Amino acid sequence: MQERGVAATITEDLCYRFCKNARGIRLQRGTPKDSFNAFQELLSEIANTAEVQENVPAAIWFLLLRAADKFCREKGRFPGTNGVPCTIDALDLKQRVVSIISSSHVSNPEAVMAHIPQNAIAEICRYGAGELHVIASLVGGIVAQEVIKLSTNQYVPLDNTFIYDGHTQQSAVFRM
Repeated sequence: MQERGVAATITEDLCYRFCKNARGIRLQRGTPKDSFNAFQELLSEIANTAEVQENVPAAIWFLLLRAADKFCREKGRFPGTNGVPCTIDALDLKQRVVSIISSSHVSNPEAVMAHIPQNAIAEICRYGAGELHVIASLVGGIVAQEVIKLSTNQYVPLDNTFIYDGHTQQSAVFRM
């Protein structure tokens, strides 16, 4: 405890506050940077969806954002930028989605790909890594709230990956 700068004795006030707030105790374990099993489960969840939904689920947006990051690492730019037509980048992005799905060794990669709408791939290319100021401020507020949670040691912070869909005003948290 002394290594962390915490006193060796526990005061009565600290004990009282701990007991008062014990109902809010949660154990959160971190995960490796690229958690293979969690991503495989996410892809299986996409594949096991009964039908293609009207609104694109957050899991698919997460997969498409990973593909856009891979696109950026390999080409040095995000899809839909640098004056390249979106139709060309959409085909290129789709190849990266297929690459990510096949490298994850999911049992049925065709089923996963069948649930990814072409218009979602086109939307990732259309927005060109730009952020609307309204969405950026909303996500900034969420980040600020999480920082306050961590700095005050109150409440339970979000666990791992947070995805917000501005079209449907829905959010999801994924443990990766």
